[in-house]
Amino acid sequence: QLLQGITGSGAATIPISHALDGGSLARGVNYFTASNNPVTVRVPSGAYGDQVVVKASTGVTYTNYIKITGTIAIWGETGAIDGQTDVKITSPNGSVTLVYVKDSDWRIL
Repeated sequence: QLLQGITGSGAATIPISHALDGGSLARGVNYFTASNNPVTVRVPSGAYGDQVVVKASTGVTYTNYIKITGTIAIWGETGAIDGQTDVKITSPNGSVTLVYVKDSDWRIL
């Protein structure tokens, strides 16, 4: 059974999504299951303060990476992630957290 969100006493729910190759990330936590190939995903269109967490599986390696591109899902417009066009997760169980700070600009926390 997939988790629908994380809640705690008085805490807000954090959405959890299963991310797929070629897809768009969602606000909240995005997790991957094992893959034998590199995977590419896009950041979502954002609103100021939105956070996106990307969590890799055990199968992620230097050659089977997760590439997060700054191409914004809805508009196809090129954005930036800490000034770069994309970032990669190359470690098993690695993760990256992004926050939307201004138009087409995501930053790594």
